[in-house]
Amino acid sequence: MLGKKNMKNKVLLFRTIDRRLNIGLVISSLCIILVEVVFDKTEELFSGGAKLGEIVSNLSLAFIASYIFYVVVVHIKYMKDKEQLNPYILMKSRQIIAAIQEITLQLIVKAGAAPENKYPSKEKLKKIAKKIDLSNSAPDPYPSLHPHIETMSDFFYHWKKIGEQRIEALLVLAQFLDAEQIRLLKNIQESSFYLLLNNCEGKLNNDFSVISDSFYELSQSAKSLEEYCDREHLV
Repeated sequence: MLGKKNMKNKVLLFRTIDRRLNIGLVISSLCIILVEVVFDKTEELFSGGAKLGEIVSNLSLAFIASYIFYVVVVHIKYMKDKEQLNPYILMKSRQIIAAIQEITLQLIVKAGAAPENKYPSKEKLKKIAKKIDLSNSAPDPYPSLHPHIETMSDFFYHWKKIGEQRIEALLVLAQFLDAEQIRLLKNIQESSFYLLLNNCEGKLNNDFSVISDSFYELSQSAKSLEEYCDREHLV
């Protein structure tokens, strides 16, 4: 059983290495087998053939040596670091999602609607938006806990800022993130809702329905990030 587990771990490690490097390893190994074993006793097919074979063999050996050095010194350490960081990455990802879900929940509560779904449809958000005035007082208990959060507009800025800070904390670790995860994080960071809040701080129209479509897109981006976390099993 232990032998099977070790073999499985080696296969999984091999699959995490850049495919181009693995292809290079296979080609280099084949070249060495052909030159040193298959054609070792074969007469030269053309002048300089033996010398060319020796060059190919040496280059292949150099590539394999470099591959082994990379795996042992760089890649294994990288994978161990990534494994140790995965719980933190998952936590921060969930916190980013939670920041957006908190806005959604408070919008639903403020509008007196039933919280049926973490990610309401665009149509439902439009109905909710008609009942939201950004100059109204922020949801309880925010005003008492955070004196700077007095209105719904302040509430949005508060969670936008927290979301951006959490995204920045993850992007610092970009080398340990998959390309898809970086794309999902950037979709939130560069969402039209966040950009609108950044460009119109203190000048938002009190009618939330004007920006409800932008918030819907942000909500869907959070949903995609949550699905990614669930699918990839970061921990």
